[in-house]
Amino acid sequence: MSEDFEIENDVLVKYNGTDKSVTVPEDVRVIGRGAFGFCDFLEEIELPSSLEIIEDIAFFACSSLKQIDFPIGLKQIGVDVFACCHALEQVTIPLSVEKIGMFAFCDCMNLKRVRIPACLCEQVKTNHVFDEGLADENIKWYGIEMKAEIPPDTKPEIPPETNTVAREERTDTVPDLTETRPELEG
Repeated sequence: MSEDFEIENDVLVKYNGTDKSVTVPEDVRVIGRGAFGFCDFLEEIELPSSLEIIEDIAFFACSSLKQIDFPIGLKQIGVDVFACCHALEQVTIPLSVEKIGMFAFCDCMNLKRVRIPACLCEQVKTNHVFDEGLADENIKWYGIEMKAEIPPDTKPEIPPETNTVAREERTDTVPDLTETRPELEG
């Protein structure tokens, strides 16, 4: 019901309802700080495709929340957004997410399966996004390959015609340096 939502411009400021299953209105671009916090009756939420940002503690302590599907265009998940969502069992973070805040899924004791873009690996580690008890085998990294990039200014420029060495150009003989440097004589 639309009267359950306090929306200012395109920001969902507060949810005042008591439904177990909620569909956020399509025009919402931001779920505001603490908008669903402590809604312990909430089990399932459907987010709109227009959603780009979930602010800090937006779903904090929604202890019955079992399922949440993020829209493809989501860009940011704030600090402690799903902390203390004890019933949450699995989550898939879309490739569109650029930033994920500290402790975003902390104390989600039933979280067993996580799919997350590999490009967020460093943020996940430094921001302690998941509890330390979440086993590595329960996290599935996907998307962009995880490999260190060489800064552009340090990459050697190798013309395509010189990127291989012809075997006939190689020499297996080592020059005798004692002729030019007598101090190396035995």
